[in-house]
Amino acid sequence: MNKTTPKLPGTGMRILSFVPVVNCILLVYLGISYAEKLTLILGGAYFLISLIFPDVSPLIWLVVVIHYIIFYRQIKKKMVEVRKVPSENTTVKQIKNTLPEKQIFSDITLSGKVENKQTIPEKGSTATIPFTVSVTYLNPHEEFFEDIKKYADKKGAETIFVPFMSYWPSYQSMSGPQRKWYFYWRSEIRKKNYLDTDLSYIFIYIYELLNGVGYQTPDEGYTLLLEIWEAYREAFPKLNNYLYDWTFDFAYLNRIEPSFANYESSFHKSSYVTDTIIEQHRQDVPLKISFELVDALCDYSIKGSKFYQSGYHELMKEAIPRIVSLADAFLRKKSQQGLLETFGPEQAVTKERYLYRSALCPQANQTIFVTIKEYSSASQLRNYVNQLVRFGENTLREIYGTKGRLRGIAIDEETGNLIASFLKREYGLTEIEENKGDKPAKLELNFEDINDLRKQSDAVRSILQVEDAAGEEMVAPTEKILLTEVEEVITIYKALSENERAFLKKLYESEYEAELMPVDTQTISAINRLADRYLQNDLISVEGDQMIIEDDFRDEIDYLFKNPPEIEVVKENQADFDKTLLPENLQEFVTELLPEQRQSLIAVLTLKEPEIELERIAEETMTMPELLIDDINALAINILGDIIIEKQLEVVAEYAVILKKSLRGE
Repeated sequence: MNKTTPKLPGTGMRILSFVPVVNCILLVYLGISYAEKLTLILGGAYFLISLIFPDVSPLIWLVVVIHYIIFYRQIKKKMVEVRKVPSENTTVKQIKNTLPEKQIFSDITLSGKVENKQTIPEKGSTATIPFTVSVTYLNPHEEFFEDIKKYADKKGAETIFVPFMSYWPSYQSMSGPQRKWYFYWRSEIRKKNYLDTDLSYIFIYIYELLNGVGYQTPDEGYTLLLEIWEAYREAFPKLNNYLYDWTFDFAYLNRIEPSFANYESSFHKSSYVTDTIIEQHRQDVPLKISFELVDALCDYSIKGSKFYQSGYHELMKEAIPRIVSLADAFLRKKSQQGLLETFGPEQAVTKERYLYRSALCPQANQTIFVTIKEYSSASQLRNYVNQLVRFGENTLREIYGTKGRLRGIAIDEETGNLIASFLKREYGLTEIEENKGDKPAKLELNFEDINDLRKQSDAVRSILQVEDAAGEEMVAPTEKILLTEVEEVITIYKALSENERAFLKKLYESEYEAELMPVDTQTISAINRLADRYLQNDLISVEGDQMIIEDDFRDEIDYLFKNPPEIEVVKENQADFDKTLLPENLQEFVTELLPEQRQSLIAVLTLKEPEIELERIAEETMTMPELLIDDINALAINILGDIIIEKQLEVVAEYAVILKKSLRGE
């Protein structure tokens, strides 16, 4: 190695840096050895101050320790720079000698456009290839990527199933029997025989596909991704959270036209993918978007409603998109602009998008820039669709005589009359009730076109026996079963604070309804946040100046307070965050965390090896550790603009310091 190449101080130096007074002399020595004048001068100054003012020697000791750390990092940085830029006279052998025997890998994030293809010379080619030698820091999962290639064609003999759950599943994290099962299962998958298995095995197979293994062409790979998604999405609904984006990213990178029908029959959320699909329907007149897309644009969970779950799901899947089409046509008649133009965003925005977020493949977390109108996050559009859906559901409940009504609905009278008349004509009453005020405007709609929505959502298989030539009439499902969400409501109740439980009880004792006070807003938000998690809907609604427990959950609330569950006494010293010590953005983040998410974050923050505690929390909440972490990071991205837990199960440094200072208790 060149004599000018810096060398890191050894272990002995590191030990001496913690010895009071001696560490001052150490800095003087290092300043001389490494020609660092500032370190030399300050080392002497620290020593003199310690002798003259012994009362401040503890402070000087701390300053010297920090100075040593900074000095050490400067030397390390210089060493890396020298290694990364070899001189013209440096040989390959010399460069190899500068590398540690065992390389240390670190995460990298690449930005910019993705390189599509790179020609690789055929084996045995005699062409002269110019090259340069450089030292790089590899992806920490590089070994896994190499294993993917190594095991690409491996076949497995029939064997017994062995359970497998891992935070970052890989071949190395599997035992021998688990690997035998995986390769047997994968061999069967390649024959289209989708055997029951664990989610971690499925993720390894998906990672293989994302790494280009198991197929000949990108189109074939895309098809395989959709097939594995379709085969296991019912058994593992969480797959939707990942494959919804990953399959779209795969299509984008390989210039494949996405199969939108597949996305529209899956779980939706506010995202670039959802916005892109909606954009495909923007020119529809009237607007024809599937039930799943309507559900994605609605803050109210249609699938979580008791009416939907009481046997009316097929009715809702057919009627709700037609309501949206009707409202769109009515808006066009009045103002020549449809629903998306009236309530959607005016301008497209260009945003950075992370590819294959949380996946294990070389392109993971690379960034691209996409331009799109953000329909799925437009508050006016979401609010309007929310009101349309809830009003439509209430009308259907009325038609079929079911118990309970949704609260807090605000929709203009003209649109409401139009929707009510349409639903009664199409799904129930043969005659429109008279004396209801002015007749709504008459619209001519081609509902044969609207019926295409059934194909788009891939969901409508009618259970309604509509009257036919023989005179058979529509058969409504039986009345809903009571107390269907008792367990969920009890879970919510247990997770509430003592004050929130008292608030809910007071509202119950006021016959489910009371006057809204300004101080109540935060409490209602906290209760509804948990309700959205376990019921997929709000538990408390606000109508004007009144707060009301939703009709759908009054039976469960009544049961709850007549049969109060035991509340586990929280230890006074149990670890938790003191939100008064946090900045505003972290206060909001911590407040939004669910109990199991808060426990998981504290475990990662405080434990040297948090995996065991994460497994325990995941088991209690019937999920997986990686899904817990991903949900925490998803919330952090929404509120903080960045993830908070890194892949190596460490809290991002800038947040870790603040959060640790705010911890109280254990």
